[in-house]
Amino acid sequence: KPHPYISFWKEFGNTLKWGIVEDHDNRDRLTKLMRFKTTRTETEDENDWVSLEKYVERMKDGQKAIYYLAGESIKQVRDSPFLEKLNEKGYEVILFTDAIDEYVMQHLKEHDGFKFMDISKENFKFAEDDQKDEKEKLDTLKKSFKPLTKFIKDHLKKGLARVQLSTRLASAPCAIVSSEWGYSARMETIMRAQALAQKTSFVEMPKVMEINPMHPVIRALGLLVKEDPDSEKAKETVELLYDTALVSSGFYISDNKGFQTRMQQVMRSALGVDPSEPLSSEPLFDDSEVEDDDEDEAKPEADSMEEEDSPFKMEEVDPAEMDKIKARMANKEDAVSEDGSDDAETTEEL
Repeated sequence: KPHPYISFWKEFGNTLKWGIVEDHDNRDRLTKLMRFKTTRTETEDENDWVSLEKYVERMKDGQKAIYYLAGESIKQVRDSPFLEKLNEKGYEVILFTDAIDEYVMQHLKEHDGFKFMDISKENFKFAEDDQKDEKEKLDTLKKSFKPLTKFIKDHLKKGLARVQLSTRLASAPCAIVSSEWGYSARMETIMRAQALAQKTSFVEMPKVMEINPMHPVIRALGLLVKEDPDSEKAKETVELLYDTALVSSGFYISDNKGFQTRMQQVMRSALGVDPSEPLSSEPLFDDSEVEDDDEDEAKPEADSMEEEDSPFKMEEVDPAEMDKIKARMANKEDAVSEDGSDDAETTEEL
């Protein structure tokens, strides 16, 4: 059973959030009333919500910001590539799913001396010790990956501010992040929807592509670019990586046609189909190679089923008994025509 205050929060939480946006004088007091789902709470547990006070108590040593991530649903946010390494290192992240949350965070700058930090933004940093370890790893790799980052930036160009090595990715090959002052993926979705409703144009802000230098796909791509800086295969791979990174990072793919074409090329390659092979209306096999359908073979047997096996077989009637029944019916009809009465016994006999 939900705690009374949790029931209250579920019912009026968005109203309190709007108060944080509108009521500057009482913003700090209202902030203390907020409750959150985080990476450490149970999604299905109705009472497992966290206050900011509780979050700050559980922060890692050296952590200087309150981490959060926004998305359309708890599942989408939990599956985000931005969370993987933070989960591995034991950080707790607040999960936002309401549209109003993005507006709230524009007005909440800090709590109890800790700034709020969107982990999908370019300015994200781990706690000091973890950040130092990750940076040292990248420093040894930057030079060898410089040709690849330049190749990606030169090829994609539009909508990409820069390409850089990532400290935050674990199993994902790459991700798309917003600049510190740009729109997050969730906010961009909201702004795009508003622009569509108001029939106005929406201008996408330049994004940053982060690549994971430990990932085998990125490493293989780096070797391919080094061997052939003009490789068409490398260009196609970069475009597909960018498309999939947009999706996994929560952004909108504007070039749907190009994405569809690239995915079909991947499928052709996986199935060994020549990229130039046209459509065909020819049968897949020779008719002689196709076995008869089991249903066609079974149908004659059903038609020749023995009568005694049928559940709908009628019971046989003795001819002599049938003659007696007909005679009684004839007599009955004569009697009815004379006095208009009916005899239920004949019906029962039938």
